[in-house]
Amino acid sequence: MTVTLIIAYLMVAVGYVVAAVISQRVGRRPFLIVWGGIAGIGGTAVYAVLLATKPDSLVAVIALTTLLAVLVLSVWGLTTVYINERFHTGVRATGFGLGYSLAVVVPSFYAFFQTGLSSLMPMQWTVLPLLVIGCVLISVGGAMGPETKDVDFAAVDAAAEGAGGTADPAVDGPVRGGAAH
Repeated sequence: MTVTLIIAYLMVAVGYVVAAVISQRVGRRPFLIVWGGIAGIGGTAVYAVLLATKPDSLVAVIALTTLLAVLVLSVWGLTTVYINERFHTGVRATGFGLGYSLAVVVPSFYAFFQTGLSSLMPMQWTVLPLLVIGCVLISVGGAMGPETKDVDFAAVDAAAEGAGGTADPAVDGPVRGGAAH
C-alpha cells in the first residue's frame, strides 16, 4: 500500500504541474470545465474497475491507483492559483483562507453521504456518485467563475485605489495588461 501511494503521489505532483501549465495556456475556466468531465468520466471509470476487479497484481493496483489519482487530483495544481487570482492584495490571504477552507466543509461529511447512499447501493460503490458530483461541481464552478489567467495584480490594486472599485476581478472584471476589460 505504501509503495502504491508513493508512486501515485509522485505522479500526481507531475500532474499538478501539467494541469497548471495547461490552464495557463488555455485559461482557468476552460480547463476546469473540461477537466471536471475528464475526471468525472475517466476517474469514475478507473475507480469502478478498481472496485469491481480487486486486482491481485501489485502492478495492476499501482497502475490503476496512479491513474485514478492523476485523473482526480491533478486539478488541484491550479486551485490555489485560481482562488488567489480572485482577490486583490489587501484581502488575498483572507479570501484564499475562506475560499479554500469553506470548500472542504461539505465534502468532509462524505462518510455520512456514503452511509445514506448505502441504502441505495452497496457501501463500496457509494464513492462513485460522490466523485461524479464533485467533478460536476468543478465544471459548474469553472463555468460560473471569471477567467483569471491574465489578471495583472498591480493593475487590479491600482484600479481599486484610484477608481473606488472593489479590486475583485469577479466583481469589477479582470484587469489585463493594466487596462480594465
